[in-house]
Formats: sequence, C-alpha cells, structure tokens
Amino acid sequence: MKPDDIRDGVLRTRQQAIRIKRDGRWRMSLEPLKGREEGEWRDVPVARAIHAVVMGHRQRFGVGAGGTLMHAGSGNLAYDVHFWAEFKKAVVAAGYVDEKGKPLYTPHGLRHFFATEGISKGISLVEMSRWLGHASIQITADIYGHLSPDARGRLVARIDGSFSSPVEDTGASADGLADDTQKGLPVR
Repeated sequence: MKPDDIRDGVLRTRQQAIRIKRDGRWRMSLEPLKGREEGEWRDVPVARAIHAVVMGHRQRFGVGAGGTLMHAGSGNLAYDVHFWAEFKKAVVAAGYVDEKGKPLYTPHGLRHFFATEGISKGISLVEMSRWLGHASIQITADIYGHLSPDARGRLVARIDGSFSSPVEDTGASADGLADDTQKGLPVR
C-alpha cells in the first residue's frame, strides 16, 4: 500500500506484497492482487481515523522503495515474518493481550473485524464481498452470512416504509389490483 492510494475515504489497492522464490532465494515482491490481472484494482472504504494513522506513520517513518508504506529499514519491502513480528510487538505494547500475554489481534483478524462490523451494521454481502476481494459472493455468504439474522425483519420494515399510506385488506381479489392506487400503493 502506498499512502497516496487513499483518497476521499477510499483505498485503491492494486498490488499485494508476497514472498516468492527466485533464483533459489526467497524475496518479497509486489504482485497483482489475488485473482486480478496486472493493472486491476480493488477499492476499499477507509475510516478517517485509519487514514490519519496511515499519514502519521508516513510522516514518522517515510516511504520505502516505490513509495510503499510498510518497508524495512533499508527501504525495501518488509518480509512478511518481520512485519508480523512488528505487528505483534505493537499489539502487545498497546496492551491488547490475553491472560497469557498473547496478542489478541492479527492482521487477518482485523480483516474479519472489518467484515463483521460492516455486515452486522447492514452493509450488503455483495459490497463486502467486493471490498474483501472474494472470488464470489458465495465465499462471503459462507463465512459471514450468519451475521444478518434479522434480514427478513429489516426487509419487511423497508417495504412497509415504501408505501405511501398504510395498506388495507379490502378482501379484493387479484383482479381488483389492476389499479395500484386503490390499495394505497405508490404509482411508479
């Protein structure tokens, strides 16, 4: 991620840092996003507070080779194991540990937090699936679908709210519904 990739509350991510073996040695490399071609991207909403932290990090530590935000002291991409070690230290230093002193959060756990909070607050599975970069909405539904247990109630409330006036049961047959206005339904 590059700091300038965040604009107007949206992170446009184009690449991911991965460890690959080249010429018999492991190296970190920026590659296209999983399931995407070179040049494709994914847009993800970013809270203002997170954006402020990113900009503070940039000011304190600068950017690495190619403008990357997370980098080693040399300016090269940080190896994933080093990133994990630093992340773990930061979580412990912030006091987010269990009774054994083990960190309560992982980077992947924060991804789940993002999805869980969004879906439980009414964000659609379609939008969340796109933001998470899942290959299909089915993956998102399988993992997070249980977070929408009251979807039926929300749907009924929204449909009820879309009527211009309360619907009365007049006992009319389906033939009597030709003119929507006689049932108080909005005419569109």
